[in-house]
Amino acid sequence: MLGFLKKEKSTDLIGISLQQNNICMVSLSDIHLEKPCINFATHKAYLSQKDQQQALQVLIQEQALTNPVCYTVLESENYQLINMQAPNLPDDELQQAMRWQIKSMIDYSPDDAVIDIFDMPNKYNNDDQKKMLYVVSAKKETIEERSNLINNNKLALQVIDIEELALRNICTLFPQHKTGMIYLNIEATHSTIIIVKEGLLYLARTLNFGLDSINNSMDINQSNNDSLNTIILEIQRSTDYYESHYGQAPCQNLLISPIKIHKPELIEYLSSILNINIMAFDINKVFTCNTAIADEEQSLYITAIGSLLRDYSQETEA
Repeated sequence: MLGFLKKEKSTDLIGISLQQNNICMVSLSDIHLEKPCINFATHKAYLSQKDQQQALQVLIQEQALTNPVCYTVLESENYQLINMQAPNLPDDELQQAMRWQIKSMIDYSPDDAVIDIFDMPNKYNNDDQKKMLYVVSAKKETIEERSNLINNNKLALQVIDIEELALRNICTLFPQHKTGMIYLNIEATHSTIIIVKEGLLYLARTLNFGLDSINNSMDINQSNNDSLNTIILEIQRSTDYYESHYGQAPCQNLLISPIKIHKPELIEYLSSILNINIMAFDINKVFTCNTAIADEEQSLYITAIGSLLRDYSQETEA
């Protein structure tokens, strides 16, 4: 069975994500260059889950794809990311052991779970050297559905990744990640905050509201925007934890993902409250794009692009 974090390398890559009832597809090449090349980015809407196969088939036909290597990303509602202390076991036994450690934290049987693990950074002044892990858990049914969606369309599925690691990979494109940076990804119905330093994921938080809630409570320039102010509060809590728990210097840079509307007002407001440098992520500036991606569509492709940058991120860590 395919794992979340399988490590394969290829020079011809396709990334697929499901965003806002769209199948989103990105082709990436020249991944090891400073500015990787986006050959194309396209999407197709679907009405229900049963229509996903047909939507993907249309995209494959339009791009005349023939068995390319494919990476895909699960949506945050389809898995859990849990912080856990590792038991005192050999590394090759940890993954199976964590299946039962998280038993009380998932709402399905551990036997029905697909589990993967990766290391958390060490705590500041960690005298007892207790190892901490990120544990990813998803239902087997979820993994099988995504695998079938890809494989039934004659794509060579290599990796099923998660949103937090896709966003981490994007951070490694920016030199600011070497000293620690925050990434804020605001999607329609949820928001994600991560902190990355030197390619390591120090912290990840998912909030159960997004741009829809922010827009519904606009004016964005007013302090009574409850959703936006909650995001600001969570950023402040996250940075406080990052500094105290890991003994790190304050992050001076925040990268914000492309959003459909209110970008200048949002950046100005965040900058005035947080008093740090706010950077707007523009795909067309960071990548070499064969065809420019419209501002209002860029948010659809973020996690698909991030999944394709796994090798780029691993080189940064080396």
